[in-house]
Amino acid sequence: IEQGQTKMAAALTADENKRVHWAEGDITDYTLPTDLPLLDAAICMGNVLNHLPTLTLVEGLANATYTALRPGGLFLFDTDEWQTFKRVILPLIMPS
Repeated sequence: IEQGQTKMAAALTADENKRVHWAEGDITDYTLPTDLPLLDAAICMGNVLNHLPTLTLVEGLANATYTALRPGGLFLFDTDEWQTFKRVILPLIMPS
């Protein structure tokens, strides 16, 4: 956590024009402030999706993210293994 807080502080300092909305919180229960415009992109790195313990939490994160994006906005994420992607992420972005 301390490393994350140090990185967040450095990012906030570097963002002189305030063009980025930096957020820190519980990913299982997070909503963006309603006064923000729709986002061009959302980034979720560090294999976070693999650490969510249930499909319901992954779906909640995906739904909250897509709701916050402008049409054509990007949701960038990583996953550490193909099986996790195939089992959890792929059904969300390409329902059968």
